[in-house]
Amino acid sequence: MLRFFVRRLLISIPILFAVATLTFFLVRAAPGDPFADEKKIPESSREEIVAFYGLDLPLWHQYLRFLGNIARLDPGYSYSHPGYSVTEIIGNHFPITLAYAVPGFLLALAIGIPLGSTAAIRHGKFGDWAASGFAMVGICLPTFVIGPLLALLFGGVLGILPSVGWMSAAQFTEGFSPWSFVVLPALTLAILYAAFVTRLSRSGLIETLRSDFIRTARAKGLPGRRILWRHALPVSLLPVINFLGPALAGMLTGSFVVETIFNIPGLGQFFIEAAINRDYPLLLGLVVFYAALILLLNLLVDLLQAALNPRIRETLGQ
Repeated sequence: MLRFFVRRLLISIPILFAVATLTFFLVRAAPGDPFADEKKIPESSREEIVAFYGLDLPLWHQYLRFLGNIARLDPGYSYSHPGYSVTEIIGNHFPITLAYAVPGFLLALAIGIPLGSTAAIRHGKFGDWAASGFAMVGICLPTFVIGPLLALLFGGVLGILPSVGWMSAAQFTEGFSPWSFVVLPALTLAILYAAFVTRLSRSGLIETLRSDFIRTARAKGLPGRRILWRHALPVSLLPVINFLGPALAGMLTGSFVVETIFNIPGLGQFFIEAAINRDYPLLLGLVVFYAALILLLNLLVDLLQAALNPRIRETLGQ
């Protein structure tokens, strides 16, 4: 296991290098000027700004400078947010994204696994149809539809949850507690991923219950509950576990839609802002940060799979 962990970490280095290199040249090839503005500034001032950020250097020099900054974990200062470094922006706003993405992830598992398991146990009955119907609706409805509907219902009609904003003083005076700001964004993310988890856990458990080792356990006279909890469920959840890495990565990196709907100052909005404003340091820093995050999450998922599956452990131990 340790060799596998070290090997995956070493493999991640050239992957991050390739992502950083490809992103750097794609961003520089895109049309646009990071300092284009509606108000014209004197050419001398413009040249000073360009020289300050090193954009007057040859492209190869800028590329080597960028790689050096990434190696030092310091992508530089943002163009569109003067005085703030990329590391400061990530450190200040990524915890906000985590504050609702992680509860949404846990809520998706808490909804999806029981629904999928119930559908598999009651295969072909009402419970199966109801869970499959929820999964179908959850997959078909995107977050930019679910979010406004939830905001309208719980924030506009019922008035029990804040529909927009993030822990503002004015909303605290209206009686909203800090946790209430997390509910609607987390639920918006959870519904989509809970639908996928429901389908994966349902199909995985149905296939597992038809396996030979389950038939053998039944032939030995083991109780049905023991067969389900100790033998069937751990194996059937392997597809779900394999989905956890991309799911959590998708919640963290694709959260700009939810942040736009609920006006949350998370990291996703800065990613879109950086792309629109040609903010090279911020955009490149966020791409490398998200790439490293996805690689780390996939590694953790592989280790979790190995912990549940002896055959995978034997393969990794070789």
